Amino acid sequence: MSTADRIVYLNGQYLPRPQATLDLEDRAALFADGVYDVTAYIHGRPLAMDRHLARFRRSLAGIELPPTLADGLDLVSDELVRRNFGPTGDATVYWQVSRGAGPREHFPSAEMAPTVMALAYPAKPWDLQARGSVPTIKAILAEDQRWSRCDLKTLMLLPNILALAKARRAGCSEAVLHRDGMVTECCRTSLLIVRGSELWTHPADRWILGGITREILLEQAPSVGLTPVQRPFSLQELASADEVLITGTGSRVQAVTHVDDRPIGNGQAGPATGKLYTALMNYARRTTRDDRQ
Repeated sequence: MSTADRIVYLNGQYLPRPQATLDLEDRAALFADGVYDVTAYIHGRPLAMDRHLARFRRSLAGIELPPTLADGLDLVSDELVRRNFGPTGDATVYWQVSRGAGPREHFPSAEMAPTVMALAYPAKPWDLQARGSVPTIKAILAEDQRWSRCDLKTLMLLPNILALAKARRAGCSEAVLHRDGMVTECCRTSLLIVRGSELWTHPADRWILGGITREILLEQAPSVGLTPVQRPFSLQELASADEVLITGTGSRVQAVTHVDDRPIGNGQAGPATGKLYTALMNYARRTTRDDRQ
């Protein structure tokens, strides 16, 4: 199916993509005044839908929009995946809510109605039987220049985009962000490191987005012999880590083998990352099983 043939959701309607249009003065375009989230579908079944809805409600509340705007997006997502990719498709669904459209004034009108949209995209097929074969990437370091509410999944992504562009020019897939010598996360993904038998990641405070896959891996870590530790860590501790990995809804689990051309460990995906990758696949298989069959 071509992009033009896909069905999208906009303000209560399912429409062919060419027929879905936004007002030129929508605050998403004028001010990045909105929030978004992305959830995965595996063989037609959502992964961690309740967690994504809860995070989206927190983001809405964080920019003073009603959390109830997230209500029903699970059913909308089911329908988009079914219409676009069939009952067993692998997909990601993108949700976006802006404050609405109106004259370009910083202070929004009280009459403004939020714009609610959802788009479904095809995803790389999930191999839930995979065991330890982890994709690898290289990364660079970049100063974290984002605002101080990174825990809200807002549309203001220009600092992320510029850092990622720098990484791509260097032949890398991600940028590891840092503030005052302390690592936060990456442009599009959460960052975790393995040190001995511990799995470290920055605390889920205002400086990072609380990644859903990150959350799942922290819960699954004890099952593969790792103790989860949420604590700030430095660039030096990153460089001396046994293993470094990124996680995300689209990225799943990937090993970071080099940062700024310096190898992490032996410069290959490590055993703990392989176990965490397998743990994620096991979790996905258990929680997306269609019990109706």
